[in-house]
Amino acid sequence: MELLEGQTLRHRINGKPLEIETAFDLGIQIADALDAAHSKGIIHRDMKPANIFVTESGQAKVLDFGLAKTLKSKAEVFAGDIDAATELTVAGSMVGTVAYMSPEQVRGKELDARSDLFSFGAVLYEMATGIVPFRGDTSGTIFDLILNRPPTPAVRLNPEVSSELERIISKALEKDREVRYQNASDIRADLQRLKRTTDSARITRQAGVVLAARRPWRLSGVTMVIAATSVMALLVLALNVGSWRERLLGSGSRTRIESLAVLPLENLSGDATQEYFADGMTEELIADISRIGVLRVISRTSAMHYKGTNKTVPQIARELNVDAVIEGSVRRSGNRVRITAQLVHAPTDKHLWAQSYESELKDVLALQSEMARAIAQEVRVQLDPQHELSIASTYKMNPEAHEAYLRSRYYWSQRTEPALKTALQAFQEAVEKDPAFAAAYVALADTYNVLPSFSDFPEKEAHLRAKEAVSKALRLDNMLAEAHAALGYIHEVDWDFADAEHEFQMAIELNPNYASAHQWYAEHLADMGRFDDALNEARRAQEL
Repeated sequence: MELLEGQTLRHRINGKPLEIETAFDLGIQIADALDAAHSKGIIHRDMKPANIFVTESGQAKVLDFGLAKTLKSKAEVFAGDIDAATELTVAGSMVGTVAYMSPEQVRGKELDARSDLFSFGAVLYEMATGIVPFRGDTSGTIFDLILNRPPTPAVRLNPEVSSELERIISKALEKDREVRYQNASDIRADLQRLKRTTDSARITRQAGVVLAARRPWRLSGVTMVIAATSVMALLVLALNVGSWRERLLGSGSRTRIESLAVLPLENLSGDATQEYFADGMTEELIADISRIGVLRVISRTSAMHYKGTNKTVPQIARELNVDAVIEGSVRRSGNRVRITAQLVHAPTDKHLWAQSYESELKDVLALQSEMARAIAQEVRVQLDPQHELSIASTYKMNPEAHEAYLRSRYYWSQRTEPALKTALQAFQEAVEKDPAFAAAYVALADTYNVLPSFSDFPEKEAHLRAKEAVSKALRLDNMLAEAHAALGYIHEVDWDFADAEHEFQMAIELNPNYASAHQWYAEHLADMGRFDDALNEARRAQEL
């Protein structure tokens, strides 16, 4: 056998999109390999990154034809003539790896080469985005997605994906095989054309930069005076001669903020029974800001320790090791909510920004998203499309469902048997009143996951209910980091370690500030004997 040194495409991707140039190179080679197999009358039937090997020199090899079937002629590869096939598995049976199956595989129909092309489309999608297009915690969930639902557009997960690459992936993932690519050579040709166009554009840009750098400048007398004056001004500012930088630009260059904490919002409703509402709004604001991945945001667990404290902002910031603190208040009157927040630079105790927001209860998610974007702008964080999408919520929630959710979160955090059972009832009430409330399903799953540790609730039943809840959450919103972390926890309990790691990595990619994901991932890594990696994740969880 040929000796191959390198790694599988699955390990190469490892939950992160490949460089687009690399995706082109590998995609063209894989399409070429499929074309070679199909021309010999062989259908692979289990195309996935784990069955594609990338050598150290960057050569792609399609491996593991264990589920392949052979046909008498090349023409029969595309005719789907099951009677002419020499089957390696039972005719009419469903074979392959669930997440990469074609719709006709899911239905147990007769297969032709176009089934491999659908699976290859799923591989292309994963190379471009870092995640598989059809995800779920059960085969039934994944089958439903493959048969009935389009995947999230790749460009929403990776802005480097061009519209033409999006078109190629979408055509490969057509559910109707008559509309899909009809042979591998067509995909290869489209990828080659796109690669050539992309390479030409890049070379043109680079040439333009070189020309601009080499082009001699001819300055008129007036232009030279202006240029000299500008240089002098820049020097004065740079050297801060006579404190002119402060005089011209104010007290300063913008304060650098890389980490912050959201302190518990003060309840100004004049009703002590509304304390849960203020705490819940604090938690949701923390969750929104946490999705700004380049910031380190302290978790709710640590922040709530400072509720009602007399400590100063600089003192709290030193204890939490953060650059800035957000403090404020929430006032609820009927169906109206008003949140006032201010951003404080911790070392100087200087107020950098303050704003008030008001909305109806049903619009509170949009209000919180607006706050998160304003804070990102204030600390000069440039949101990438993925994080912009994750905090740009316009969902109109049911106010009664939201009320039940905040109340249940209040009890959930107490971690006692009576409080958890009260939380469970409230979470169930939330999803009954608003069946599209994805975050409530995640919270329901989290509650079932921990309930057996604090009560006599049957572990097997809790596990099954947690699975059901997180499956519903991901069907509603597959960009929820908390849902992927909960699913990773469930896979870990099932001893499905590879999928557990994938889900934990996905959760951390979607929200690097989600402390529980780092904690559970650390425990998983320790179980795998990868202690250095486990310690790194545990330290990250502790920092948050």
